[in-house]
Amino acid sequence: MKASDGILATLREAMTERGLNTAALARAMGEDRKILRRALAGQNDLSIESLCKAVDVLGLEATELPWKAPSLPSQQGPNLEQADEAMSIDPFGIQGEQAFRLGFSLGVDFLFVADATQLSESGIPQAVLGQWPEEIVLKLDAAFHRHNEPRFTPLGVGLKLSFDDLYDCFLPWSAIRKVVFHLEAPEPEQEDDGPSPIEGGPGLRLVKG
Repeated sequence: MKASDGILATLREAMTERGLNTAALARAMGEDRKILRRALAGQNDLSIESLCKAVDVLGLEATELPWKAPSLPSQQGPNLEQADEAMSIDPFGIQGEQAFRLGFSLGVDFLFVADATQLSESGIPQAVLGQWPEEIVLKLDAAFHRHNEPRFTPLGVGLKLSFDDLYDCFLPWSAIRKVVFHLEAPEPEQEDDGPSPIEGGPGLRLVKG
């Protein structure tokens, strides 16, 4: 395990503790969410400038980062973190609920289509429902997932939704018709042009601001 792996793991742990997903952190840092997500996953380099921004946003002290690689026995394969409880999908559960849990857990933008005829008492403004008399399409931006404050119940999900103002809404699972995720395509694999002057995978690099 390299020192950079430990630093990335510390950043991800701090994000979880503060209820921030990658999109929310990227927005606070003023950086591209796709680039940051790949860097935090160890797929791309994380610049020193980005590291400093992340540390500031997360309220970490430099001394909290593990600058030295721990002395651990070598392991085969990637070091997998324990899955979050919300990521546990029940194939026999309510499909709308499972889809919403997955979207919030992955931290991706997703939209859903709901039967508007079942939402008269949902808390969604009547003026909005009037524009969608049959089916309403709503998008949940990953950068604002924590502000949605999802509350799961056997009957439906409670969400804070923004229209002309912020509304506390409740959507019954029976009204959810479709859930569509906006996924990021993985970077294409690059051909090996020979040994790199720097051994090892993606890590931290120094760049000028």
